Amino acid sequence: MKLKSQLIFTLIIFITISIRINSQSFTWLGTLGGDESEAFAVSNDGSIVVGESKNSNDEDRAFRWTVSGGMQTLSGTSNIESMASSISSDGTIIVGTTEDEFGTEKAFRWTETNSLEYLTQLGGDPFIESDAQGISADGSRIVGQIQNTSGEYRGFIWAESFGMKELDVLIGGDSTSLVNSIDGDGSLLVGWSSDENYNQRPVDWRDYISNAMPIPVISGNGVAEAISENGTYAVGRIIMNGNEMHGFRWHKVPPGYWDPEVDLGFLSGITNPEVCYALDVSDDGLVVGFTTGQNPNGIVAFLWGQINTLTNVMYDLNVVYSNLINQSGYLLQANTITPDGRFIVGQGYRPSLQRYEAFLLDRGEPTSVNESNLALDKYSLEQNYPNPFNPSTTISFSIPNESFVSLKIFNSLGEEVEELVNETKPAGKYSIDFNASELTSGVYFYRLRTKGPEINSEQGIIQTRKMILVK
Repeated sequence: MKLKSQLIFTLIIFITISIRINSQSFTWLGTLGGDESEAFAVSNDGSIVVGESKNSNDEDRAFRWTVSGGMQTLSGTSNIESMASSISSDGTIIVGTTEDEFGTEKAFRWTETNSLEYLTQLGGDPFIESDAQGISADGSRIVGQIQNTSGEYRGFIWAESFGMKELDVLIGGDSTSLVNSIDGDGSLLVGWSSDENYNQRPVDWRDYISNAMPIPVISGNGVAEAISENGTYAVGRIIMNGNEMHGFRWHKVPPGYWDPEVDLGFLSGITNPEVCYALDVSDDGLVVGFTTGQNPNGIVAFLWGQINTLTNVMYDLNVVYSNLINQSGYLLQANTITPDGRFIVGQGYRPSLQRYEAFLLDRGEPTSVNESNLALDKYSLEQNYPNPFNPSTTISFSIPNESFVSLKIFNSLGEEVEELVNETKPAGKYSIDFNASELTSGVYFYRLRTKGPEINSEQGIIQTRKMILVK
């Protein structure tokens, strides 16, 4: 069981340290009385964080943290080894894994109404062990890994309508796979599946009915760790040059192909870098994880992407938000970023307490952020609203400089169905209404491409998002 950190609440001695500057804030989340905690997921509004911590008896417990209540043991897990790994967008449904007295892993779903329920009790294919890794935005679908009755470890998807479903592996490959993440509407899953030589390969599953399909890599073995809520980006890691671990990001374009991966590289100025793990990605492609860095542990939490710049850059979170962290410790690993890029959770180290501790970083309102250690405002394409829609929706985007802007709509086959913008526009934020009354129900994509003074297909800023028309 991948119990990375642990927790409990027994007349708890938890101290939550929060530092707020302007609209940004940083919070150490404390522990359940032990010497370690780690945050794995956060609700979209940043109000609920879940993860794992040590309690005062050095036992591993799943935790749920709220602004008003602090860190508490997830109800139903007080007497069992446990970890909370993911949470629905609104924070009402939590999934994770427990471990019984025999060391058997059991995936669970938690709600305030029903508390903890094991997936084995909720129907589906028979299995021996299970480990929950991810959840769809509305909480209706859960993914992870099971050990089936043949002893094989396979990726799974669970839903109320069909229970537990074992997923197929790569055609011609080994019998082992794992699903790490699921997009917001539950239609696209990513993880890994072993090939015929038992090497892990990054893969996706489409609507859970097909075999695992390989996500393209230039070379090396690897894993897809996460997919953005809108299904546009995926991130993971690949072993290259013998033993270097590189972080990668993939971009899905109409009608659903993955562009060649982008190597995230390493922090500037670091000699002999060895590792970069990309662990999560926002809807507009911001990546978080950990990489080789300058602190006593040798690794630091990073944020990578077009952050107020025209090019993708990797930033050490300890440097960018040094005014918030204020020498209280250093951030080692960023595990999750919310779809809008505002909230980041993970684990850091606090020298004064000599313990590893979960943290919550609030980067501030996306529209009002003023990060003094970065420059300019960024290009951004927002999720359409409403979504799903019928027949009209609004698409908003921002450009920091005068640019030539193209905004087009594509169907699921990659065919252009409408062009909304095709002209030079001054810097600013724009909202465009789109009426799909003449289109059929289905999945559509809208793509923003900017370049000044004219568009070149090999340059400029390109962002794509998915929307659903329901009639």
